[in-house]
Amino acid sequence: MTKEFGKLSAEDRMKFYLKAMELRKSLNWGSYRIAKFLDISKGTVDDWLYYGAKPKYSRRKLNFSKGKELAYCIGVILGDASVWKDRRGNGWVELKAKDGEFVKRFAFCLQKILNKKDSYTIQRSDKYFRVTGGSIELYNFIKSKTLPELIRVCEPNFKCFLQGIFDSEGNPHVEAKTKFDVKIGVSNTSLELLNFIQKILAEKFEIKSCISLCNRMQTETFIKNRKIRRNKNVYRLLIFSWEDIKKFATSIKFTSRRKQRKLENAILLKESFSHKKSIRIWKKLYRKIGREWENKKLNLFPTLF
Repeated sequence: MTKEFGKLSAEDRMKFYLKAMELRKSLNWGSYRIAKFLDISKGTVDDWLYYGAKPKYSRRKLNFSKGKELAYCIGVILGDASVWKDRRGNGWVELKAKDGEFVKRFAFCLQKILNKKDSYTIQRSDKYFRVTGGSIELYNFIKSKTLPELIRVCEPNFKCFLQGIFDSEGNPHVEAKTKFDVKIGVSNTSLELLNFIQKILAEKFEIKSCISLCNRMQTETFIKNRKIRRNKNVYRLLIFSWEDIKKFATSIKFTSRRKQRKLENAILLKESFSHKKSIRIWKKLYRKIGREWENKKLNLFPTLF
């Protein structure tokens, strides 16, 4: 056990520490006897008893009073973020994205639901922003619940849940070839998740949508300039009615300013100008990279709402 102690999870190392302190207090044992009884290094016990050392351990409990932030985090985790457990049994959650504001928003909500005093550090590498937080409580919470159970947790704050999922997997889809049009879409491999989103949009916000198969499994596609073969079907939920698109822009919104501004600019152009003029102005604002329109950093229009 002595050689394996460092490989234990933070939770297990803390259990050994508490047991050692209990033996010291109740039986007045010394470090040699405690180390032999627990089968751990005497030097480790010496550090605990005589030098005030303590295993690094942070069991951050979920703060369920932060319902809006929790709903947003669940939406992001069901979208772009990932949760996993390492070999030592520590739980982790991570989000990596090009939109720094989106990552910062997720980090802020994560800080609130985990009762963290300091803000999380946002790391940047190449074109991506990343935030990583440790919490076995959050890992166990996410992994122990079915999708319907997670949705029910978000029920009082469905708007924040939708913002999380649309910030992650959603986008305004703008057509600017022979005619100018805009729709709002969100893609995911889970048809069950998209069915829940469709139901929430219809029942809570009176927004209609349709779901279709976007990419079949085993088909090849390019993502971030890399050729990949999909091992799952990808489905897309689309909001296509003009009134419903405007309703989404005012009653739900993307919290990502980049996406929200793109949506607002598209709505303004479509309602103010002809197709031809809208396309001309749009291409001054945005350039198409792959399948998406990227901002040229020109702010010709104020936000609408």
